[in-house]
Amino acid sequence: MNCFQVIRKRGAPNKIEFLSLSYTRYAEDVRQAREFLSKLGDLSQTQIFAKIENVEGLNHFDEILAEADDIILSRGNLGIDLPPEKVFLFQKSALHKCNMAGKPAVVTRVVDSMTDNLRPTRAEATDVANAVLDGSDVILLGAETLRGLYPVETISTVGRICAEAEKVFNQDLYYKRTVKYVGEPMTHLESIASSAVRAAIKVKACHHLLHLFWTRCKDNLQVQALHACSICGHSRKPTEVEFHWCI
Repeated sequence: MNCFQVIRKRGAPNKIEFLSLSYTRYAEDVRQAREFLSKLGDLSQTQIFAKIENVEGLNHFDEILAEADDIILSRGNLGIDLPPEKVFLFQKSALHKCNMAGKPAVVTRVVDSMTDNLRPTRAEATDVANAVLDGSDVILLGAETLRGLYPVETISTVGRICAEAEKVFNQDLYYKRTVKYVGEPMTHLESIASSAVRAAIKVKACHHLLHLFWTRCKDNLQVQALHACSICGHSRKPTEVEFHWCI
């Protein structure tokens, strides 16, 4: 059964909210996926995560970002195509572009050692924190929760690291950069979102309301409130990790 058949048979009846598009190389890949979903009726609103995994996706990143709803930076596979010393440059650049476009960015492969160990290495802990400070919205765990020995502990550990990083995230600077990038005049809803962030910063509420961003999705303007970093995990044991339907 190919991926299209899986989506028709299992995705459509369960009204999946997200579709991860592996090895996205061109913006046309996203457009074709969206056209396919639109023909399935209930999946016309399904968000598409474009997964950047190779040099082709990297070279066409701006065009892909414009078409996709969300971006996944598959650092493991990118590390194969790119020299190791170049991966961090792409991460910082891609996350900044996602932030300015108001589209969630997902970072993968952060605590691989926790697949078999209860604690991450110091380098991994620092990497998680830096991913938050770089502007990632989601930390996606893979093998650590799929087949790891400590799935719950992994999520808890990564969550604590993210929370500590969020405490020192420069919300004021991020807000100013975003407003400068968006420019003026703002729409009515954009001005409301901007005012909400400014008020949160003034009353030191940033650890609760970390940032608002706006993004145009189809014909509607969506004003979204998100933490600077969230955690997703998946497991074969549904009693250990909760998850949304996603293919």
